[in-house]
Amino acid sequence: MKLSAAAIVAGCGTTALALLPLAVPPYYTGLMIPFYGYAIALLGFNLLFGYTGLLSFGHAMFLGVGAYGAAILSGVLGVKSFELVLLTVMLASCAIALPVGALCVRYIGIFFGMLTLAFGMLFHSFLFKFYYLTGGDSGMRVARMNILGLEFARYNKIEFLAGPFYYYCLALMIVAGFVMWRIVNSPFGLHLKTVRDNARKAEYLGVHVHRLRLAAFVISAAFGAAGGAILGFSWPCSAGSRISSGRSSARLPSLCCRTSCNR
Repeated sequence: MKLSAAAIVAGCGTTALALLPLAVPPYYTGLMIPFYGYAIALLGFNLLFGYTGLLSFGHAMFLGVGAYGAAILSGVLGVKSFELVLLTVMLASCAIALPVGALCVRYIGIFFGMLTLAFGMLFHSFLFKFYYLTGGDSGMRVARMNILGLEFARYNKIEFLAGPFYYYCLALMIVAGFVMWRIVNSPFGLHLKTVRDNARKAEYLGVHVHRLRLAAFVISAAFGAAGGAILGFSWPCSAGSRISSGRSSARLPSLCCRTSCNR
């Protein structure tokens, strides 16, 4: 069986990423962790924009749900399992995306974009106005958590990020990529492309256009929250920035949440 060019490139890229910690110092390897967070979020964003034709200007909100959800679960509630945190923030993001998406997917084009931007700015304002709940511009602490039930206590922060957590995020990205590949090549994915190309004709054929768009919006939000949780967990302890929905129009809505990690 012949391998496609895309499969060969993906395999070579994965191999190179797996060998990266052996070739560069741990500090520089740890800088790759945000790459995996954004890559997972981009998979969801591509489903919404590339396959459904809906450009969201406020998708940073879901990355923020992932990052602040990780901070609350680990720092306030004391949850130590990163898998449990990941699952919880994804479900929370889906719960938020359902009512937001139900309103936004009724519109397309710039109207959809402006609505998502409005919700993103509303979420941004909530984070900074409720200082005693979210820490405002000071952010929240994201405590160090276990992965796969293992503490890796003998590793310091940089060694942990460049070693076990690096490969953990690489595995998460591979799994997320495979799941997204299955989604876009399923009948559901074909329906999304039909809706993107000609929504009216799809409606005439019996396709529930609004339901499909809402489903894509919710799935995209879940991927965004997963990426946000990785970013919140791995962000440098002294990093200071913020969630900016305004930057969403220029690139992937970026999470710039000021977080801190226990050493």
